[in-house]
Amino acid sequence: MAVDRAGCVLVTDQSGNTFAHRVQTFAPNGTFVMQWGPIQGGSLAVDGAGTVYHTDADMIRLFTSNGTPVAPWGPYETENGLGGITVDGDGNAYVLSGNSVMKFAPNGTLVTQWGRLGQGDGEFDNTVDIDVDSAGNVYVVDFYNNRVQKFTADGAFIMTWGSEGSVSEVL
Repeated sequence: MAVDRAGCVLVTDQSGNTFAHRVQTFAPNGTFVMQWGPIQGGSLAVDGAGTVYHTDADMIRLFTSNGTPVAPWGPYETENGLGGITVDGDGNAYVLSGNSVMKFAPNGTLVTQWGRLGQGDGEFDNTVDIDVDSAGNVYVVDFYNNRVQKFTADGAFIMTWGSEGSVSEVL
C-alpha cells in the first residue's frame, strides 16, 4: 500500500481470483478510482511527482500514476530479492533486501547499501517495513529483533527502540 500527495491510496491486490495482480487506487474518502496491472508481488511507494515504484523480485518497476510503465531499474543481484520500498523528497529510493537496505539515486543507480544479519546496531533479523521522514532519516522495522532502527540517509546508525512485549502490555 502507498499514499500519494493527493491522499489517494494505492493497494496491490495479490489474491488468487481472476482480478488479482493489479494495483487499485482509491480516493481519500474510499471511493474506487481505477485499477491497472498486471503486476507481480512486491511493495509500492509513490514519489512527490506521482511516480509509482514497485519492487518485483530483482527489479524496481516504475509506473506513471495511471499505471503506464516507465523504464525499470535493475535487475539487481540480491540474496533474498527486493522487499519494502520508500522514496524520499529528493527521489532517492530505499529498498529492503533480506537483512539490508539498498539506497538508489533517482536514476536507479545503487548509491549505498547497509546492514547484515545480527542483533547489533545497524544489523537486522527479518526487515519487514521501511519509511523515510521529511528530514531524510530512514526507519526500518526489524521484526525478529523486536525493534525499529533509525538511520541517516547514508546509512549511519542513529538510534533504536522497541523490545519484545506481551499482549497484556499492549492491551
